Amino acid sequence: MLDYKLLEALAVVFETGSFETAAKQLHLTQSAISQRIKLLETRCGQPLLIRTSPVQATPKGQQLLKHYRKVSLLEDELWSAFDDQLAGFVSLPIAVNADSMVTWFVDAIAEKAQQSQWLLDLAVEDQDETLRLLKTGEAIGCITAESQPPQGCRCEPLGTMRYRCVATKEFLECYFSAGFGQQAIEKAPAVTFNSKDRLHDEFLKKCWNEFQGVYPKHRLPSTGTFLKAIKMGLGYGLVPDLMLGSLIRTGELIDLEPEHAFGVDLYWQCWGVDTPLVRELSSIVIQAGRTVLSQDCQ
Repeated sequence: MLDYKLLEALAVVFETGSFETAAKQLHLTQSAISQRIKLLETRCGQPLLIRTSPVQATPKGQQLLKHYRKVSLLEDELWSAFDDQLAGFVSLPIAVNADSMVTWFVDAIAEKAQQSQWLLDLAVEDQDETLRLLKTGEAIGCITAESQPPQGCRCEPLGTMRYRCVATKEFLECYFSAGFGQQAIEKAPAVTFNSKDRLHDEFLKKCWNEFQGVYPKHRLPSTGTFLKAIKMGLGYGLVPDLMLGSLIRTGELIDLEPEHAFGVDLYWQCWGVDTPLVRELSSIVIQAGRTVLSQDCQ
C-alpha cells in the first residue's frame, strides 16, 4: 500500500523544484521532506528524484507522480459528489500549443472554469511537444499534433489549424522583390516561436521538396510578440488564419504563398480515466475545437 503523505512530498518537491520550497508549502522542515523522499525511495528500491536545480523526476518517479495526480483528481471529484460545500478549487494541468491558447482554447473553457472552480494550469508548448507532458503525467490533457495516444490515454481529432505565410509590403519589396524563392529565403529573416518550433521548416519543405537550406531566424516565444514583430517588418512568418482577421484584406500584411495552403491537424488527448470532470473537460474542448478549426482535409 502506497503512503500518500510520501507521494505528496514527492509531488510538491517536483512541482516547486526544490526541497526548501516544498517544505514551506507543506509547513514542514526541509529535513522532514528529505526523510519522506528517502523513505519512499527505499520502499521503491530506487531513486525517484534527480537532485538537480530544479529537481527532476526519474522515469519511476514520473510513474508515481502520474499515479498520484490521478488519485488526487479522483478524490477531488469524490468530495464534490458527497457535498457541494466540501468542493473546492480543482487544478487542471493542461498542455496547450500557443496558437490554440491565444485563438480559442481559453475562450472555450473560461465560463465553465468560473462556474466549477477549475484552476487552469496551462503549460504552453509547441504542438509537437505537448504530448510529452501527458506521457509524464504532468498534464491530464493536451492539444497535440500527434494522433497516436500513449497507453492509458485516449485521442479525439479536433480539426486543422490553418496558417498563412505573411510579411509587410516593405519586407516583401526588400527581400522578395524577385519572388518567394529558395535563394531569397536564405537571406530573409524568418520569425519563429522557439528552438523547438519546426513549423517553418515544414512549410518550406512543402513549398520546395526536401528544402535543406539554412535561413536566418528570430525566436520570439510569445504569440502576441510574434505577430507584432512581423507587422513591424522584423521578418516574415506563419500566422494562424484565426489571428489575421482583416490584416491581409486591408493590405497591412501580404500572403507570400497564397497557393500553398498549410495546416496542422490538432488532436485532444487526455487520461483514460472515466470521471465526470475529464468527460466534461473533454466535451468542451472537442466541441470548441471542431467549431473553430477547419474540418476539411489538408
